[in-house]
Amino acid sequence: MPENSIFKDEHLGFHLTISGIMYTVVIFLWPVLMVISPFKGSDQEVLLMIADNPFSYKIIFINASFIAPLTVYLLMIYIIWLKKSNTLKIGLLFSTIFVSSYFLLVTIAYVSQYTLLPGLINSENSSLAMSWYFGSFYSIAYFLNQLGYAMLAIAGMLIGFHLLKKTGPPRWIGIMLWISGVLSLVAFSGLIFDSKMVNSLTVVGGIFVVPLGIVSLVWGNKLKKAGKLYLN
Repeated sequence: MPENSIFKDEHLGFHLTISGIMYTVVIFLWPVLMVISPFKGSDQEVLLMIADNPFSYKIIFINASFIAPLTVYLLMIYIIWLKKSNTLKIGLLFSTIFVSSYFLLVTIAYVSQYTLLPGLINSENSSLAMSWYFGSFYSIAYFLNQLGYAMLAIAGMLIGFHLLKKTGPPRWIGIMLWISGVLSLVAFSGLIFDSKMVNSLTVVGGIFVVPLGIVSLVWGNKLKKAGKLYLN
């Protein structure tokens, strides 16, 4: 590998380690905050609770808004590693496009919950607030989030297809990306066909990528210790 390469083996190992740690922390905080959240009840009841206690609601989604950039951080490292492994570039280009689409859509959905929604709740147009409430199955925010994860599913499956051909941690990651990707696409079809039961698979799909950070951390440590870019 050329000495002037921006991403040498130790650099990739470092970024995999750091991104793996940060991703793991944020991805575990998300369900914890949701479980302990006091915002439970009908959509109208929750909107009233948010109006009374906007700070707690904002904290939940401020944490959530870190999920997309950290996920992109991980996936871009995988893409760079695959590029150096002489993987077909057109596939990686499409992966990058879908990853970027995911980032934009999901970021709008999450950030709107602590920038746009509180103001709408306090305005006279309560119907507009409902259309941006993330917890509503029919809201704009929820649709953008689900569409974003459909984009992520496609990107993950494209990246995972190449990682499945490798050994060790890259292969584990490829398996997780494929399982999660399939489930996420099925879940999105549930949103399209108005089936909350099918759409609930989005949670199951999310569970399969929870260990992504830990496996990336293991991979990063192996790269740093071995001093090699390629593990197979």
